[in-house]
Amino acid sequence: MGASEFRRLFRETTFHPVNGGGVVYHRKARRLFALNDAAAFVWLGLRDGKVPAALIVDLRETFGVDGTVAELWVGQAISDFKVIGDVAVSPSPEWPHQDKAEVGARGVDYQLLGQTLRIDAGVSTLKSIDSLLGGMRRQNSGTPDIAVEITDEVDTCQVHFHQNVFGIATRDRIVPEMERFVYEEMVPRVRHFLAFHAALMQCGDIGVLFAAPSGSGKSTLSAVLSSRGWRYRSDEMALLDRELGWRGVPLPPCIKSDNYSRIEKWHPSLRDVSEHIRYGRKVKYLPVQAEGNAADVTIVVFPRLSEAEAAGLTAIDPLAALTQLLSLCVYVPLGFTESDVTRLLQWHERTRYFELAVADPSEAAVALEDLCMNARGW
Repeated sequence: MGASEFRRLFRETTFHPVNGGGVVYHRKARRLFALNDAAAFVWLGLRDGKVPAALIVDLRETFGVDGTVAELWVGQAISDFKVIGDVAVSPSPEWPHQDKAEVGARGVDYQLLGQTLRIDAGVSTLKSIDSLLGGMRRQNSGTPDIAVEITDEVDTCQVHFHQNVFGIATRDRIVPEMERFVYEEMVPRVRHFLAFHAALMQCGDIGVLFAAPSGSGKSTLSAVLSSRGWRYRSDEMALLDRELGWRGVPLPPCIKSDNYSRIEKWHPSLRDVSEHIRYGRKVKYLPVQAEGNAADVTIVVFPRLSEAEAAGLTAIDPLAALTQLLSLCVYVPLGFTESDVTRLLQWHERTRYFELAVADPSEAAVALEDLCMNARGW
């Protein structure tokens, strides 16, 4: 990167110090990046006009490393900064239009994410959709916030929204299609702070965020923990609000077919639940009631499936954990500002982070309950 590119980058970003390094917020791209202590040192030096050769000398003196290591660190930092500078900048989306839906009295109302969703569909289709949204059914009252009409064709169903076709699905895929609708059309309407790919559970008064990509065991952990009295909030996405409370997207855990027998040990009711096709795979939605109120999260766990080692929790470096968590941020809404970064870091400073190797989910649950018990004495 040349000097002009660095100047542009520094104009488009803000730097926020944190223990062990810092966080850079790219205002135009609305992306957050964590820097370790050496990278933060280089960032601030370049911002102040120093050249890489001078920073190598400064790193040697400040961190007590030799010239080869210092040169490597500066080179790696500059390479990372180029990634920050090259982030794709898409047009900032406005908050979706909030006018009430213009619909008649037909349909069934569901209440989730502070919104009323009215679905007008046939009896059999509504029965299928209840496997996803049934716990949120409400008596029809007034005009809904969002209205969807599902029409039955010969072999498919069409989902109509705002007089357009949102999606077309076969009957065994219509429920996952409505799940997609919730994430794509309803979640962006919630004026949240940040959205993360994570499950959210609560043990007593302690909220625990399980941050991980798909296939890491979040749904399995959600199922076993809910069977042990934990309060379920979400197994897929969690939203952080400006009061630093966490809310889950309150859809039931999605269980893949190769995991049915395991989950049925803790939730026998799964045997009687209808099956659907989601992204080409057979799934069921576990009938667990989700809570929608805010939770105070003070523990973040990064789960990973590991058949080769016993279940165990390992505390990890907070800045490394923040880097991992930010990589799982799926949405930074319009209106997010530099002061919001400060609030995020306030939450981060009082949060503890752990990795969890999951071989036996029951053993993992015991380890998590011990962790929550100890957390009450922190």
